[in-house]
Amino acid sequence: MACLHSFSSQIPKSEKGRSPRQALSYFQGSSRVWAEIKYDGERAQIHVQIQDNGTPQITIFSKSRRDSTLDRIAIHDIIYQALGLSKHMDNGGNCKLKSGVVLDAEMVACYGDQIDGGFSNPRSLGPAE
Repeated sequence: MACLHSFSSQIPKSEKGRSPRQALSYFQGSSRVWAEIKYDGERAQIHVQIQDNGTPQITIFSKSRRDSTLDRIAIHDIIYQALGLSKHMDNGGNCKLKSGVVLDAEMVACYGDQIDGGFSNPRSLGPAE
């Protein structure tokens, strides 16, 4: 029987920048800054745990910490593919992910190479909260 240790990490709080000057003040004294494009999507905390038999188990939490695993079943295959996993993997030493990972993600609707930054169709990912 697989021993599964699931936990919900705290989702970090963020502070809204009140002006460009105020936002840039956080970087004073920094020698390196990383930035990303902010798309308007739905936040998800994705836990992937490799069970003793090598089968990955996905648990997805919403921003409000609600278990959204079944609500977001449509993205499970995307998660498996992104991590190089199979739903019914016999680990056998071939899986690079040996125990588990927690991903902090923003789900954004894509159409081919086009990203819908407005997240116009979140219902396609399952019921909303």
